[in-house]
Amino acid sequence: MINFLARLFIRDYRDVEDRRVRSDYGKMSGYVGIGSNILLFAIKLLAGILSNSVAIIADAVNNLMDSMSSIVTVVGFKVSAKPADEDHPFGHARSEYIAGMIVAFVILVVGAELFTNSFHKILYPTGEKFENIVFAILIVSILIKLWQSSFYYKVGKLVDSETIIATGTDSRNDVISTLAVLIGAIIMKITSVDLDGYFGVGVAIFIIVSGISLFKDTISPLLGVMPSKEMVKSLKDLIMEQKCILGIHDMVIHNYGYGETYATVHVEVANTCNFVDIHDVIDNIEKDAKDKLGVSLVIHMDPVIVDDPEVVEMSKRIKKITKEIDEKLSMHDFRMVKGNTHTNLIFDVVVPTEINLSNEEILEKYKGYVKEFEGKYYVVINFDNNYVPLGAH
Repeated sequence: MINFLARLFIRDYRDVEDRRVRSDYGKMSGYVGIGSNILLFAIKLLAGILSNSVAIIADAVNNLMDSMSSIVTVVGFKVSAKPADEDHPFGHARSEYIAGMIVAFVILVVGAELFTNSFHKILYPTGEKFENIVFAILIVSILIKLWQSSFYYKVGKLVDSETIIATGTDSRNDVISTLAVLIGAIIMKITSVDLDGYFGVGVAIFIIVSGISLFKDTISPLLGVMPSKEMVKSLKDLIMEQKCILGIHDMVIHNYGYGETYATVHVEVANTCNFVDIHDVIDNIEKDAKDKLGVSLVIHMDPVIVDDPEVVEMSKRIKKITKEIDEKLSMHDFRMVKGNTHTNLIFDVVVPTEINLSNEEILEKYKGYVKEFEGKYYVVINFDNNYVPLGAH
């Protein structure tokens, strides 16, 4: 079905990496959702009126809310496809996350409403009349929602969209919700015991928990999350495959939505290298990062002294001390500045968030080690945040 619709409505539908094609898939899934959910709302509303069932009418309203969520999805993909402008130099791709957050919010509202209606029904049972046509409508609704959920999941994975996958999860919840209503109707038909309200409360709690989870998943990219290990490794390997690069640090990766990834990194190069040649190498790395990984990379070059034995030896000693203080710490940008009375040992230390030591405590530990050195040395440290764990390099 996906390929059939894609061939009809999406030009170059196989090229899912293309931003326009991806946006068209998102809009297509939204239009499918609008049409199918309005159909479900209409037939469930009919079933609710025929049976005098508050639970079925609430389930119908749930589908109406789903159609509104699909409208949000369409608008979100349309906005996210807009190019960068003066006010939004990084584009509008994060609009997709906002759309997903709205969908999650709608799920929470529907869950809370269903919980209220179901609890009210437990307190004040009403007489329902479940005819065969009502059972048929509920079964057809479940089948449509199963297809809808599968459709959303497949499209979401195809174009790597959390928003569409979240909508698929919502459709799955609707299957459970309608199934609970159907089971309650069957039990009441057979035994005259009204369990609709109890089933409804259980389903509502499930939907609310799911909505909270989806809300967290969609809001995290807006707040800024750690890049994937695969992305970090790919970018690190791309840089370190150049022989002139001795190490890297201070990597920062920002994601502004699908296809909008920006990164900065410091690379260490020997001070003895030809800097004109190094500049050319760095230009090539930045170009490869964009072409191969889709990352707009900016590199800052840090020269490392490799032809002064005293500096090299002291750098090794400080690195050893760093690991003795804590294995998770790392040091870079080491230099020595000699004066008449003392020598400054200047370097940066990267402190991961999981380390319990404060910066002041780490500094005091370094001072304690350096006091044992022959000569007079002062420690000057710049502490860095560990935005991207790089491991050893």
